[in-house]
Amino acid sequence: MLPFKALLTALEKMAPLSLAGSWDNVGLLIAHVHPFESAHPYKVLLTNDITMGVLEESLTCFEGGSANMIISYHPTPFSALKKFNMSNPASRVVMTAAANNIAVFSPHTSWDAAPDMLNDWLLSGVVTESGAKLNSFGISPVKRAAGPLGEAGAGDGRMATLEQSVPLSQIIAGVKRHLNLRTVGVSLPTPHAFGASEDPATVLAAASEIPISSLAVCAGSGASVLGGLSTVSVWITGELSHHELLAASAAGVSVILTNHSNSERGFLPVAMKKLELLTAKDSIRFLISQKDADPLSTV
Repeated sequence: MLPFKALLTALEKMAPLSLAGSWDNVGLLIAHVHPFESAHPYKVLLTNDITMGVLEESLTCFEGGSANMIISYHPTPFSALKKFNMSNPASRVVMTAAANNIAVFSPHTSWDAAPDMLNDWLLSGVVTESGAKLNSFGISPVKRAAGPLGEAGAGDGRMATLEQSVPLSQIIAGVKRHLNLRTVGVSLPTPHAFGASEDPATVLAAASEIPISSLAVCAGSGASVLGGLSTVSVWITGELSHHELLAASAAGVSVILTNHSNSERGFLPVAMKKLELLTAKDSIRFLISQKDADPLSTV
């Protein structure tokens, strides 16, 4: 089998595209303009987002030439493009990739939903790094509101109950360690809630008094998946709106926010190892982008 076809087969085996949301734009978004499927080795760059910096990196990151494909967790283009010009960022990515014969594949919500993929990694890593232990039931999928996903263990989020309660401060520390973050956003449940002007030490002191017996995660933007889980002690996700945070606090739920892509990017090395195991050792080479980064900085 050609490396290109073998890679597409491996991606589908790892996370079937049928698990992606119906609104999502997943799969092979940009095909090769010229025949390049038989390149040996076939060179693949993994990234969370395709920016022009990542695209420029893809032209030189491999010895002897550019990447043949970019696997970008977030899709570009995401929505329909009616005009192609260099002034539109998504259009510029499409045109530049096509001009350099670089294919683009996006898995997005299929990676979220598939068993043993992004959300399982997120939840199990936080639990491990916080020093907590899951109860005997382990991790359960949180299914999307539209109905069953048709695969055992699949769901847009994950939830779990702990063997013993631990302080919220311990879960916060686990999130930071697992995602290699210096800071996270924390919303405490009423009546413990503080304003954003409070000193972090004050918030952490309050968090040390809040017991966590269960947690739920959703990589990226989690409101549509986690919003109905008012009996869970803490939600962990990338982002929520102001009013979604107020609703969680009023329902007695703590929230830990990491910024959108910080809840996802750390999974790229795990995905790369999975793909290496599913493809022939010498036929495909993988690299993780060094230019991909969260666009939001805390200063």
